[in-house]
Amino acid sequence: MYPRRALRVGLKNALYVILKTKKSDVEYECALDESGYRVNIDLPLNIPEIGENFISVPLNQRVIAQITPHIIKTSDGVKNFAVSKRDCYFESERSLKFFRRYSQANCLLECKTNYTLRECGCVGINMPKEAGTRLCLVEKQVCMETAETLFSLYNEDAEVWGDVDDDNTNVNCNCKPTCSDISYGTELSYNSLILQILNNTLREEMDFENVNYSILMLYFDKSYVETKERNELYGFTDFVSNFGGLLGLFTGFSILSCIEIIYFCSLRLWRNVYQ
Repeated sequence: MYPRRALRVGLKNALYVILKTKKSDVEYECALDESGYRVNIDLPLNIPEIGENFISVPLNQRVIAQITPHIIKTSDGVKNFAVSKRDCYFESERSLKFFRRYSQANCLLECKTNYTLRECGCVGINMPKEAGTRLCLVEKQVCMETAETLFSLYNEDAEVWGDVDDDNTNVNCNCKPTCSDISYGTELSYNSLILQILNNTLREEMDFENVNYSILMLYFDKSYVETKERNELYGFTDFVSNFGGLLGLFTGFSILSCIEIIYFCSLRLWRNVYQ
């Protein structure tokens, strides 16, 4: 599981996207900071949660996003530990109802879908569902927003709410991250879109009187990816060797000393008692 290798890196090799919005399509009654686009950078197996994790691309602005992939791997030795200790799932350890592959984001979305269905009797249009499940219409908007707020509150503070005897708090999804994961960090810069930053060809093709333009530039900062790996700090063999080494260093302890201790605590004691 690795991201596709970038052949070119740096701002000069950025993906250059021009987004067009007709001024007649803009709802000016909405808040000014909500006008524009939302872009999500994530793994293809995850359904994007545009309302939570996104890059905002406002109208008439240029956004430059520097992308840094982060890879976390886990050694097979960690698999011997309980899930509660290593705090992650291997891919074969957890399955989901609506998704073929497990990820923390998909697990949370599935859990939120089940909670919304339980509280409102319907699910959002962006949620996975079974055949015959009702979609929430406008009259259920308040219920959906309340359910989403309570879900985030209860799930984030599951340890606190777990002691409360309330059916509504039973939303601990136990959605731990995967033991091997890829995430994308971004560093953003914004500036106003002015004619001077566009070349002559683009300026001639653009209709600034009737259209709002936004520019998004995406690029990788490095041609390689740094990987982190989870490993057990001390295994049983390491513990025994370190323990024996310390005893040997400070007390002259050895296997022969261990046999002598067993002898004096068992055979020698038994012999003295019966003689």
